[in-house]
Amino acid sequence: MLTEDFLKIINLLTLIFILTCRLSLAQDLSSQIIELEKVEVKSEGFQLVNNPNFSKKNVRVGVKGEAVVVSILNLNKVKDKNLQGLEFFFNHKWYTDGVERFLIRPVIYGDADGRPGELLFEDNKSYSINKNLNERFFIDLVNYNLNFNEFEQIFIGFQLLKETDIELEEDFNFVMNEVKSKTPLTYLKISCLTCNFFPDTPTKNKSIVLKYIAFFSK
Repeated sequence: MLTEDFLKIINLLTLIFILTCRLSLAQDLSSQIIELEKVEVKSEGFQLVNNPNFSKKNVRVGVKGEAVVVSILNLNKVKDKNLQGLEFFFNHKWYTDGVERFLIRPVIYGDADGRPGELLFEDNKSYSINKNLNERFFIDLVNYNLNFNEFEQIFIGFQLLKETDIELEEDFNFVMNEVKSKTPLTYLKISCLTCNFFPDTPTKNKSIVLKYIAFFSK
């Protein structure tokens, strides 16, 4: 009898410990989520670089579940410059019942023979994208002192994050451009430990890239 009571107490304490850990982790996650606000980025202090063949032909992309998406950024015009910020675009008219926002985390990968290689930067904060931002959101990277002199090009984008306290799958929503290219410009990866990036294969010499603006120091 004593043994059974002892086991019940041990199981109860273990359960309390697990719940406490989960609550602590949830609190840590929420404290790292930045609610983005509308920001009018002025270019006086930056040199602007747009993605390849930056065009007005937008492609709205909706994704269910966690993933990483990155597109190529050529650095020829910004050698010896620091990356100051990134601006991405989304469709603010999207709507999914019960989902008011989605979360992203900026990432940057080095170039390895034309595909994403080493992870060079992963923000330790997550950013909340909601309908109040009006089709675009700016992520300030000034304090990270990001310089990529050793690369001719890099891959920039974001990780799409799932909120653990929401049962519905998030409707991740972002905008891409259709551009002329015979080679892949965008790579995708689903969230698993052993998964690798795979290319978005061009169709009829057309590829898609994240619609973005990269801000560099003068």
